[in-house]
Amino acid sequence: MKVLLAVMLVWGMLAPCKRAGADNPAAPASPALQGAGRAFRVLWFGLEEAMNRAGREVPLTCRIEKAKHSPALSMSVTLYALPEGVKLVRGDKAAKVKLEQRLTEVRWLVRAERPLSGQAGITATCTGSRPESATATLDFTAPVPVKPGLREGKPWVPAPEPAKSDYEVGIYYFPGWRQGATAGWQPIMDYPERKPVLGWYQEGEPEIADWHIKWAVEHGVTFFAYDWYWDRGVRSLEHALHDGYLQASYRNKLKFCLLWANHNPEGSASEEDLLAVTRYWIDHYFRLSEYLKVDGKPVVIIFSPGRIQNDMGTALGAEGIAKMQALCREAGFAGLYLVGCAWKGRGQAADLKMMGFDALTGYNYPKAGAEQDPGLHVPYDSAPEGYRAVWEEILGYGYTPYLPVTDPGWDARPWAGERALVRTGKHPDKFKRMLEYAKAFADAHPLGEERRRLVLVEAWNEFGEGDFVEPAREFGFGYLDAIREVFAPGAGSHQDVIPQDVGLSVPQWQPVQVRTEWDFNTDGETQGWSKFMNVNDFAAKGGVLRAVTVGSDPALTVPVDLEAEEYPRLWIRMRLDKGTMAQLFWAGENGPESEDHSVRWETVPDGKFHEYTLDLAANPGWRGTINRLRLDPNSDHGAKVEIDAVKMLKK
Repeated sequence: MKVLLAVMLVWGMLAPCKRAGADNPAAPASPALQGAGRAFRVLWFGLEEAMNRAGREVPLTCRIEKAKHSPALSMSVTLYALPEGVKLVRGDKAAKVKLEQRLTEVRWLVRAERPLSGQAGITATCTGSRPESATATLDFTAPVPVKPGLREGKPWVPAPEPAKSDYEVGIYYFPGWRQGATAGWQPIMDYPERKPVLGWYQEGEPEIADWHIKWAVEHGVTFFAYDWYWDRGVRSLEHALHDGYLQASYRNKLKFCLLWANHNPEGSASEEDLLAVTRYWIDHYFRLSEYLKVDGKPVVIIFSPGRIQNDMGTALGAEGIAKMQALCREAGFAGLYLVGCAWKGRGQAADLKMMGFDALTGYNYPKAGAEQDPGLHVPYDSAPEGYRAVWEEILGYGYTPYLPVTDPGWDARPWAGERALVRTGKHPDKFKRMLEYAKAFADAHPLGEERRRLVLVEAWNEFGEGDFVEPAREFGFGYLDAIREVFAPGAGSHQDVIPQDVGLSVPQWQPVQVRTEWDFNTDGETQGWSKFMNVNDFAAKGGVLRAVTVGSDPALTVPVDLEAEEYPRLWIRMRLDKGTMAQLFWAGENGPESEDHSVRWETVPDGKFHEYTLDLAANPGWRGTINRLRLDPNSDHGAKVEIDAVKMLKK
């Protein structure tokens, strides 16, 4: 996530599907179509939901991609096989489809009369292009007889049955899945194997938090470490913690702590800010009975200790942290248990000890065990030993204890495009080996005077980075089962319950209409634009998209789906009362948002509307398929921004 947010807070594979008879686990979601006569390809074929019970009608979906620059296609998609015991409830076996957009879906409704696993197949054909076939394994499991819980007299998530463990397993939680808060699920939808069991859910709702809590504690997880954002008093992405977890019925079953995601601009750290953030923690979190403490000290993980050190220096940073500790003692705690995220390096470990950190850990080490491999596709097989080597080296410096962090995999293509690092061949069984190493490490190196055996996992729901343990289509509950088997081996058998088992559903994120023009003429309709960071009062009202900047790096973002060659310019009509420089970033198959993938231009901050036309094609990075735009309207705090319209201009 920190790769995402540092690059993008500006902003597989298909296991059930076999394309052309061969598994392709590391295939891109939508690469360029190649080969003579190929006007389309089947990207996905399988059951739409991550888990499906026998006796229920469920969607069976085929997703097809049209080749670039291809005209509209008329084609037929024929469902030529269903497993014995599965009935076609709705839809034509030979569906007629017209491909006008890049992506098109064909959907059937099917039902299995009993639990089973079997193969289905399709053939897609159109005139002038060779046909393509795909198969999928359809798994239907038995219905689970369970009663729902109750909340205010209404059916609710069934009560959790925690698995007892002698270990404390924490999981980082990335709050990135709330409509309007980030790019959300839109980039992930091109990777259907990542679809959660809860669907493309609307994060920040108590029932979603209760499902997460239930599944976590029933598999031996004891706390979530919420990614938490503060930049000199400006907070963001609080919905999962404030509106979800803290309003959940079962929050007393799962503890929590904060990971301060302080990858903030240069110059943002100061003693004043360190004390202000500590007071906020004391007033809003530390006194809660669910807050995680070690030796009576509230635990806070700092993502970027280097931000504090670089802005304040080691000595002044140490003074500031000492005063944070004093504030916590004055509030009645034994102090503050600070854990710093660190990479290998003796000097860094020594500096963090001098600054007053109690322990070190990591958020992730994406290439651990394969640092010397120059490729972008690196087998996950080397990760378990690679991570263990990192833990042991940092601990071996002898400065601070180390809290081992584990990682089920890495594949950041939804955020960073096809040039992202991919750890191939990940699987719950391989992750289990890393967990066993972490268990042994925690046994040998417990933390604090209380000798606590803590382990971290990155992450619950980093779907954009491809490292998540939340139940999803590709491996179901497999990653959580691995945690339970390692850390709660005596817990016995259990039954995983999903919303459909108790007749419930959860609020879903609504896909946005992908556009090339935005006019904001309907109040409340931002037309896919969302605030990304350092903006408040964000809304479409009175024919404009409005925002007020609350930091020096404000940003808005919108998903797109366009070919750079076809749209060489962008036109925008905007007014500002502060700021003389704006910047547009983009991301796509050529890579993530970056300075190389951006255009700057001068603005006129006189409170009047001005029109600007950007020559995007002049930048060599403007090529290929573009799937996200990020607009930084200025770099001034407290500016009023109004955008009347934005338009991609065709050549």
